[in-house]
Formats: sequence, structure tokens, C-alpha cells
Amino acid sequence: MSRYFSAGFSATVAVASVLALAPPFATALATPSPSATSPPQIYRALSRPMCTELHDHILPAIAMMLQNDRDVAKSQPIFKDYLQTAYTSGRGPGDTTDWNSPGRAMALERMEMLVTPLAQNTIAIQKILENSTLAHPSGVPEDDEKLRAAREAMLKVLATQSAELDLINGFVTTQQLGDMQHAGEEYLASIQGSDIVSREAASMQTPTPGPFQSSDQIGLRDPNPYEIDLTQIPGLQVGFNPISMIVKGLNWTQDETARREAAVSSATREIGRACGVLRDAPSKSETP
Repeated sequence: MSRYFSAGFSATVAVASVLALAPPFATALATPSPSATSPPQIYRALSRPMCTELHDHILPAIAMMLQNDRDVAKSQPIFKDYLQTAYTSGRGPGDTTDWNSPGRAMALERMEMLVTPLAQNTIAIQKILENSTLAHPSGVPEDDEKLRAAREAMLKVLATQSAELDLINGFVTTQQLGDMQHAGEEYLASIQGSDIVSREAASMQTPTPGPFQSSDQIGLRDPNPYEIDLTQIPGLQVGFNPISMIVKGLNWTQDETARREAAVSSATREIGRACGVLRDAPSKSETP
């Protein structure tokens, strides 16, 4: 929605430029007035602080939240591709992952590409909610209550989206650590004349653990009071989690994010109506 403000402003500037360069307009400016003119009047536009917050901070934060939703949705087909390519020819009963599968490597790389934009948006949203005037009183109690409701609703969405980032980033990091652990084993086996791969596979009881151990928290000024403990997401636990359970955990966070975004929409609409940029549709009785 915020891009419409930019487009409208650009259109206004463009029209003004065309008028300024048009010959009749230029001639009128060059022709002196036959009589003295009064000095120009200087007008000052006063902006309501709540409406400024809507334009400068709330709408940009919502745009980034929606982008996060799209990026998280992209992870679902990537998880499917990973499952189809990573376990087709595993190493044995101890470790069924095909660490040399090109399809697995491609799926992991695609998943890694989701982490950076998710992290950048999540950090930017949290900075807006922490450091902007959105977190400070505007001086109008009624407006402050509307801003507080919008900020609280966005903090709750930020919490679930941070959990989504942690799940995806934790999965990528764990698999990359597994790649490092198993890199070069075939070459060592051929040099030493022993089957290191078979011996290690037989001795391994579980795959590389820890989807939550490598996930870094976003270290900004204030912790989110609505932060989600990943171990409390249904089906997840500390330590090793099957990929299918991570996918189910993401499904849960996506559903929870959608539910919380409804509250953001409601709070934002209240501000939009108060600022005159949003009007309710007329009821059936009011329509002609």
C-alpha cells in the first residue's frame, strides 16, 4: 500500500514539471504583471502524528511481513524436493542421507537463499517497532491507544515469523554441518585402504542432531515479549527432529501468523479510518 503513496507523489511531481515546461506557462511567468501583486502567502501543513506513523512505519512494516509470508511459503516445495532427493540412496541403517546427491545440494542451496531476506526483513521490522516514534506517545490519548494496539499486534506477528526464520535457518545450518562432517570420507577410505564410510555408518545411531542449536537470536535492544519457544511448537523437541516434523512446525507457525495478521489488519484499519484514508463500504440500506 505504501508504494501507492510514492507513485502518487511521483505523478504529482511529473505533472508539475510538464506544466512548468509548457510554453504558455513559461510565457506567463516571463510577462510582468501590469499592477503590483501582494506578497505570497506561506502555508504550513500540520500532519497528525498517528497518520505519519501509518505512512512512515506501519505500512512499510506490513509490507515486509507480507514478503516474509511469501518467502516462508516457498520453503514448502523445497522441503518436498529435499526429501525426494536426499534419501534415495543412503549410506545404510545408521545414516540414510545421501550426502552426495546433487538434487539434495540444490534444494539446500535454494533453502539457504530464503534465510537472508527473511533475516533482513525481521530485523528491520523489529527496529521499526523498537526505535520509531511508534513506540512513544504522540500526545493524543485516543491516537496513542490505536498505535499501541497496532504495535502489539505487529509484535505478535513478528514473534511467529521469527520462529519461522529460526526453523528454516536451523535446518539449513544443521544440514551444512552434516556436509562438513561427511566431506572427503570417500577419499580418505581410498587412501587408507579401509571402508571408513561403512564403519562409520554402522556406528551412527542417529543423523546429525540439532536443528535448534545453531539458530541465532536477533540481538536488538528489547526482547520480544511474545517470543515463541520453538520446543513448544507442537511436535518439536530439543535435539534431533525429523524433517517431516519441522515441516509440520512451519505449518503451525504459518497458521498462527495468519491468525495474528488479522489483528494487525483490524488495528491498521482503525488508524486508516481515523486518518481519513480508509472508509467503510456503505451498508445495503444506504445504497440506492
